[in-house]
Amino acid sequence: MSTTEESTLERAGSIQTSKVRDLKPLSRKQMLRAAERLPQALVKVTSYASGLSRVAATANYIARDGELPMETGEGDVLTSKEEVLENLNEWRHDFGERTNSRDSMHLILSTPKGSDRIATHRAIRTFAAEMFSANHSYMFAIHNDTEHPHGHVLVKMRGHDGQKLDPRKRDLALWRERFAEKCQAQGIAVDASPRLARGVGNKGKRLPVFKMAERNAELSVKSGFIESVKSAVEALAESGGITLTAWEKRAKKITAAFKAQYLAEVKLIEREAEDTSGEAKELLEAQATKLSAFAESLPEPRSLREQAVQHIQNAREAGRSQDVER
Repeated sequence: MSTTEESTLERAGSIQTSKVRDLKPLSRKQMLRAAERLPQALVKVTSYASGLSRVAATANYIARDGELPMETGEGDVLTSKEEVLENLNEWRHDFGERTNSRDSMHLILSTPKGSDRIATHRAIRTFAAEMFSANHSYMFAIHNDTEHPHGHVLVKMRGHDGQKLDPRKRDLALWRERFAEKCQAQGIAVDASPRLARGVGNKGKRLPVFKMAERNAELSVKSGFIESVKSAVEALAESGGITLTAWEKRAKKITAAFKAQYLAEVKLIEREAEDTSGEAKELLEAQATKLSAFAESLPEPRSLREQAVQHIQNAREAGRSQDVER
């Protein structure tokens, strides 16, 4: 890796110096897991609640109005709405007085389709204990009503030391890594690598919306995604292309820097393999081959705007080709 790439990663990537977790240099173990192209562990904050009534409403949703048992950080199992409310009444003295105070956090943790449900339950239990039990009260329930085994965790925001949780991107990244580790310990094959380390610049293609935007159709859903697609369509109409934003340029540079990391690690592994023999040598050579192939296969990330423009350009090119054939 070049000095420039290293400095870019250091400035923007370390937990101490940046808000962008995706840039933190990866360990060899993390690189090899990314190269496995495993499904990604999911940890998501879905909501916050303020006041006893709203926190209780969240708890009732999680417990399906008492139909599902709720486990607490102390190891108790709550089997009714009354027991859940009694536990929440012990939390309420730490709730804020403001109407918009964040008194509880609702987390969802999910494993891939077909994962062992008991193993998922254990992974969620050990994750919650490690992340929260030292300073925060919490309770959780496991939902088995979808193909993806998952659990809901309700965490009291104010800790035993009086400080409140203030989750940021880097915290969510850490939680996802820890949950992936707990899943792996239970035999569930998942990873928690940054999106740009996998060459993924967005959450997938949404061609129906591209087509609607292309036709200037009325879109009832308001979102940054739709606005970005409209922006791309307008830019394409005006100049035949788009000017990349600072983030779009940076995403490409970050992915290139990750690729450089992988290839540099390949060279280190190959040098180590030269000094070994037998099964150890074969293992290192296999790792180098896998990591090298993964690095070379990394696509340049394209934003939704770029994808929209490409889709429209492809559609127009296809239309021109049909006209020529006629």
